[in-house]
Amino acid sequence: MTDPDCVFCKIIAGRISSFTVYEDDHTFAFLDIAPFEKGHVLVVPKYHTAFLTDLPFDLKHLFINAEILFACDIKFCHDNKLL
Repeated sequence: MTDPDCVFCKIIAGRISSFTVYEDDHTFAFLDIAPFEKGHVLVVPKYHTAFLTDLPFDLKHLFINAEILFACDIKFCHDNKLL
């Protein structure tokens, strides 16, 4: 499900440019255009909802798993000064 007025849906669809750092069938991660810290990444589900709690259970599980794996990768890069 997508929303044509949602900025995140537009980024996922490629209608707004972004620097993608991770993508799978259900999750999209990209660099923030105004990062608070170096390496600040936004991780969003590809299924549009107003709140993460509104994601269908099967997608919520896949999204959270991808988010955890991605966070581990970022921590590894940070700890090894790769960022």
